[in-house]
Amino acid sequence: MDSSLQFLFISFTISFLLTLAVAQEEPLDFSCMETGVNFTINSTYETNLNRLISSFSANTANDYGFYNLSSGEGSNRVNSTALCRGDVGSGDCLGCINNATTELRSLCPDQREAIIWYNNCMFRYTNHLWRCGRRPFALHVE
Repeated sequence: MDSSLQFLFISFTISFLLTLAVAQEEPLDFSCMETGVNFTINSTYETNLNRLISSFSANTANDYGFYNLSSGEGSNRVNSTALCRGDVGSGDCLGCINNATTELRSLCPDQREAIIWYNNCMFRYTNHLWRCGRRPFALHVE
């Protein structure tokens, strides 16, 4: 490989790595919420949480930046909400949410309720059911 190709390859690699480093933005804040309200590792609740989180990766981006999903039933039901700022594009929105889900699982590994905020999005999951008036609002994920 001649020196100009090596230089080009090294420059491209460094540029790519710097872009990745910038893209992995730090959260503005997070909370593991109710201290002492944990789930057991490898439990049904954790399975439902992992299923819900993976559904964000498979989700098709929408134009309004709001996601409301749930997984499981009864006391093992996990409800989540994700919201992006209005000026964030749909691809960047889902990227932010996917980053938030991964980071929050790392920061709050066994909490039944947690929330994280980034500049572009927020993500929350809980074992509680949110209500709007008299009707619960959560889409069920199988």
